[in-house]
Amino acid sequence: MAGEWFSNHAAWANDQGWFGPGGRRLFLFADGHAELVEAARMRPANDGKPNPNLTIGGIQGYDVP
Repeated sequence: MAGEWFSNHAAWANDQGWFGPGGRRLFLFADGHAELVEAARMRPANDGKPNPNLTIGGIQGYDVP
């Protein structure tokens, strides 16, 4: 439902920001819980990146297993 990305959560050398493969994202989920999620744990989106704006399957899809 909402997300935040900061490289200081898990900084790395070639930081590509929110849509890059590294770091962590802070998500607020529809059920009300928040979680700091490693980018490597996220499912790839339609663009092959950890992009919650392009979730495969749309509203029925999921980004974090």
